[in-house]
Amino acid sequence: MNIKINRTVAFFIALTLVLLLCACGGAGDNKQQNSPDAAPAGSTDGGGQQEPPITTASDSPDAGNGDTDDGGAGIDTPPQVETSAEAPPTDSGGGEETTVADGIVSLAQSLIGAAYEWGAAGPDTFDNSGFVYYCFRENGVNLPRKTSEMFLSGMAVEQEDLLPGDLVFFTYNEDRSASYVGIFMGGGQFIAENNEDRPVSIHDMTLDYYKKIYVGARRYF
Repeated sequence: MNIKINRTVAFFIALTLVLLLCACGGAGDNKQQNSPDAAPAGSTDGGGQQEPPITTASDSPDAGNGDTDDGGAGIDTPPQVETSAEAPPTDSGGGEETTVADGIVSLAQSLIGAAYEWGAAGPDTFDNSGFVYYCFRENGVNLPRKTSEMFLSGMAVEQEDLLPGDLVFFTYNEDRSASYVGIFMGGGQFIAENNEDRPVSIHDMTLDYYKKIYVGARRYF
């Protein structure tokens, strides 16, 4: 009888030990899963936080070149033409007008490479119309701030009659309204601020690229 009781007690003791071991093992698993140091799926930094996706320029809401009238970025894809950094000699006549034209062209030339910034009008960064506005203002000639308003002021000039210091206008609008402006330097060249990828530089307006978008010129002194 005692042997039978002892066997029963031993059986229950063994069963209790097995249940305790199972319970301890399950608690350990749950503890590992709930640990704050356990990295979530897809984590790449080991700290429990997923790294944010990389945003490219094309994803940015500010990507693109913006408006070209109210101080916009100018030409989107200008032809890459190597031109001389030296301004062609002026042939605007004599007297004060020559001095003003020389001053405008000389200042514009000194700013070659100046960075583009939307809405800026100098002295270190410029948008397209802001560059022209600054060069004229520093030489005592006040112009409207917007490209479209510049084109509506001043005196119209035929292309064959252009002189250094005149402004030349181009368009990217369906209605052919002026949206891009540069300072004529002589010799078929003009200088302008363009966009983030191409700062102040000299262009050859005799190229077909510019002939197609040319809309006119103005003189202001």
